[in-house]
Amino acid sequence: MLSHLMTASLLDTERTFHTPEQTSYTYRVAGPMARALAYLLDSLLVLAVMFCLFLVLIFASLILGLRFSNMEEVALGILLVVWFFAQWLLPGMVEYMWRGRTPGKAALNIRSVTMDGQPPSIGACMLRTLLRFADGIPTVALGLTVMVMNRDFRRLGDFAAGTMVVYSGEQRRFKKPKKIELNKRLLKIMPQVPEEVYAKIDREAGAAIASYMDRRRRMGEARREEIASHFVKPLREVVGGLPKMSADDLIQILYYQLFLNPERQVNQQVRKVMKRHRKKWDALQDLAGRFLRRSKKKTIEPGISSEFASLYRSTGADLALLEHASTDIKLTQELQRVVGQSHVAFYPRSLPSKTALYELVFRKVPGMLYADGCVRVAMLGFCGMFLVAMSLGVVNPQIVADILGEDMVDNMRDMYRDHPSDRDFATATYMQGFYIMNNVGISLMCFAAGIFAGLGSLLFLVFNGIVLGLVFGFMITVDPSTRSHFFEFVTAHGPFELTGIVLSGAAGMRMGLGLFASDGQSRLKGLQQAAHRAMPILLVAACLVALAAPIEAFVSPSSLSLAGKR
Repeated sequence: MLSHLMTASLLDTERTFHTPEQTSYTYRVAGPMARALAYLLDSLLVLAVMFCLFLVLIFASLILGLRFSNMEEVALGILLVVWFFAQWLLPGMVEYMWRGRTPGKAALNIRSVTMDGQPPSIGACMLRTLLRFADGIPTVALGLTVMVMNRDFRRLGDFAAGTMVVYSGEQRRFKKPKKIELNKRLLKIMPQVPEEVYAKIDREAGAAIASYMDRRRRMGEARREEIASHFVKPLREVVGGLPKMSADDLIQILYYQLFLNPERQVNQQVRKVMKRHRKKWDALQDLAGRFLRRSKKKTIEPGISSEFASLYRSTGADLALLEHASTDIKLTQELQRVVGQSHVAFYPRSLPSKTALYELVFRKVPGMLYADGCVRVAMLGFCGMFLVAMSLGVVNPQIVADILGEDMVDNMRDMYRDHPSDRDFATATYMQGFYIMNNVGISLMCFAAGIFAGLGSLLFLVFNGIVLGLVFGFMITVDPSTRSHFFEFVTAHGPFELTGIVLSGAAGMRMGLGLFASDGQSRLKGLQQAAHRAMPILLVAACLVALAAPIEAFVSPSSLSLAGKR
């Protein structure tokens, strides 16, 4: 094929994906601007929903506040939980259920896909969402820098999840060919171009010609000749006897003959076949849309599923015929759009079954935790620094005040001066929302930082180990009553929270070390596989930290005895 000999590509933002049915379809890569606008629209939508929820809760507080006190704290607690959910979980869930799209992406006509063109799995969607934090370390400039330094505009989350963002298959890349009029000089030399030349122009080469002609009017004469020569040079090597003419003139003639001359536009027999099959394409597109819009509670009837499969495979055969026997870009791209959209709907994804989840949580994950060396390193990093800092705080309490600040030390002493007493429901609800947003957020940040070769997670663990160790060390040195109250408070939720943070760090380290322990594969492939293996560990860690939040809000400050809280 001529396109294989071309030294430069004029369509460098397009990626071709191949299906198991031996056909292909093309997506155009979405750039940083489109992705940023989609993210902005999603953020504005979340803020609008949060504002509406805020108004509803304020209204409810005014009404119910006549009978229940402190309803404002209940409202704030609910808002904090919803905000955490919207920041860390909702984007990934929406992207999975909507097959790679969010409302912002849908508005910009873009979607995330795997590197083979299929909708991302639930694990990939959640990875992309969680690793937004890593893209912002220390500022969003890092994420933008990573995007512009690779040809697919992938950010860190895309590298770990094995995804990219493209313009949706619903977009028509090539429209009706632009009409041009050849001058008398070109019409005179056009018969000198041998017929062999047109037979060498395949679909990809024809697309390059069309792209050049679309941009030609914006180029100067020298620039036209420079760009056109990239195409004409390999053509002259393949076909002998080409007349002497400028590269720009030859491309104009080729374009006119291939796209504007009715007798040469496409093999007439192929055109007749495709015209008879157009109704079939429309039916396939309609069914694909129905499959993509279906919800979990709505299923497609078996008969329709069978019809969809038959139409999909038959249309794939039509596309294969077009790609090999036609240079009609408009028709080929239109059929590629239909096949691409149908391919997304044809290969369904499903969430793990209850049995699979049970096996994962109670058998596979415990085995992974026991055998994973990263868990041991994370435990050593956190607990080791915790013990060192606690010992330092016991030996020299003043150093705790110097590091953490006098105000924080005084607040801790005052906070636990009195015996824990039962919180009222409204205050406990507010504190639960705060703990979920703060503590679970720390756990997820600890994981996301691991993409930097695991060092980010280790630094998070060391930092938290030092801070918590200093706090515990200082509280050991206070008066016996305050010390007793402190340990009564932390006993119930502490094991869940601290274990969850350590496991989050271990999951992040496992993900980052995949760059080096890739088992003979590329570093990128090693990162992707390690990130997906780390997701179950992160799930357990997040559950532990989330479970600690209601315990810390309702049980830890209660008047239960120390034995009861254990």
